[in-house]
Amino acid sequence: MSVADWIAWLSVALWIASGVAIFAGRHWLIARVQRGVQHSFDQKIEQLRSDLRKNEVEFKASLNAKEAEIATLRSQVFSGVAKRNELLNKRRFEAVDNTWAAMKGLASYRLVSEMFLRVNLKEVEADSQNPNLKAFFTRIAAMAPKDVPPNISAHSEQLYLSPLAWSYFSAYQSTVLLHFSMIKALELGLADVRKLVNLDRIREILKAALPKDATWIDECEPTDFALLLGDLEKALMAELKNILDGKAEDEADIDRANRINQAINKMGEPEAGLSIVR
Repeated sequence: MSVADWIAWLSVALWIASGVAIFAGRHWLIARVQRGVQHSFDQKIEQLRSDLRKNEVEFKASLNAKEAEIATLRSQVFSGVAKRNELLNKRRFEAVDNTWAAMKGLASYRLVSEMFLRVNLKEVEADSQNPNLKAFFTRIAAMAPKDVPPNISAHSEQLYLSPLAWSYFSAYQSTVLLHFSMIKALELGLADVRKLVNLDRIREILKAALPKDATWIDECEPTDFALLLGDLEKALMAELKNILDGKAEDEADIDRANRINQAINKMGEPEAGLSIVR
């Protein structure tokens, strides 16, 4: 084989070798780039996983802290509510005791009312200047305290009583003080003592408190109101017991209390004329 042939074969071999080298190099470079990209991707994935695990741990820690905070607040709220209810129940029981004590403070005024029950009001009004009658009413009035006791209204207890209990107490008090006012007027020799009070409004109070006696209340004499005091006392006692037992008022009770209070509130208006004559 001549030198020219060797050169030709060598050129072909070099061409083939360079092609193979280029092909192999290209695939090696692609594989290297791919491995680099995969490595970088794997690093980023692992970093992301690490960040997620870290965030998950931090989130759980924050969630646990929030839950602990909520549990503490809930415990404080429940504890506060329980303490409030305890204090409220204690104050409510005190209001029941104080209201019943105020009722007992009205006992002497009830005695005056019961004495007034024996009086023929029309006859004594017609003879109002009779000194014997005036002396008689002086003796009756003396059965009650000269001054109304400070706790007789029990106003400081109203907030802690049921509306119906307060209404019964107010109706009872209005009745005995009505009679006391009229007796003081007769003691002074005043005539037409019926005109000193608005009897229609007193009747409305009593009818609202004792609706079963409404017809009789409309027809009876003012002195006869004393006959209703026992029923009012029993009604009040039952309602105070309901408070102690924690029994809630129904709609009928609330409606009755509203009617009694509306009638009582009208007593405070000037034309009602209810006042204790001294």
